[in-house]
Amino acid sequence: MFCGVATSSTLPGGRVRSCGLVFAIVFLLLASTSEASAQHPRATIAGSVTDATSRRALDGVTVWLADGLATVTGGRGRFEIKRVPAGTYRVRVSRIGYRAKTFEVPVAGDDRDIYLTLSLEPLPVELEPVVIRGDTNTVVAYGRMADFFRRKRRGWGRFITRMDIERRNPFRVSDLLRSVPGVWMRYDRFGQAVVTFRGYGALRQCPPAVYLDHVRMPSGFGFTIDDWVQPHDIEGIEVYNGYASTPAEFYGGCGAIVIWTR
Repeated sequence: MFCGVATSSTLPGGRVRSCGLVFAIVFLLLASTSEASAQHPRATIAGSVTDATSRRALDGVTVWLADGLATVTGGRGRFEIKRVPAGTYRVRVSRIGYRAKTFEVPVAGDDRDIYLTLSLEPLPVELEPVVIRGDTNTVVAYGRMADFFRRKRRGWGRFITRMDIERRNPFRVSDLLRSVPGVWMRYDRFGQAVVTFRGYGALRQCPPAVYLDHVRMPSGFGFTIDDWVQPHDIEGIEVYNGYASTPAEFYGGCGAIVIWTR
């Protein structure tokens, strides 16, 4: 550092006085930064999620607080979200095949650790069959898949059935969607496929809403559709590319991709 070095054009002691001023400014900046950090502490929200019926730990549960504050439970049903600022958060907990749960969690300025014990109820299976007879096979669908085939009969969207999946044997969900008209694929910096729809006007690409077993999945913090589910776990997919064709229950974005698991 050049502070304290005398030069012919510098008054005696002038450089030292300037250096002292610089040190004082740096000290004040560091002090204010430390004070700001002390005034705005961050908390850690952790917990566990179990099946409300069997009491077994649930992995693959999405715990969402806000954009950038979300995670997925591990093998023991545990999760942890660090550096949560003070405030009140509307937490959404969801998993394929379970009824989603939403509740508020207040985080005070002096909170350091908050632990949540949660449970999710399995979705009931409704026994209202729909019979679909084809040229070579007959499909009998119950519950949510009955609604799937009812919507398929209307012809509003594009539908991928379990038989289609077995015939194509895809490696990823994005491989199934690649050939659907109106679907575009782009790739993030990690090489993962990001599914978008063709937009309108100046908006050339538009992200669709993604639903898994009637639960809208959060977006915007690094997950792609291939992270949510694997092809061998899927019973059917509905693709609605546009506002007009999307059923009201799946409305969002410029269309929707609705995935039903087995």
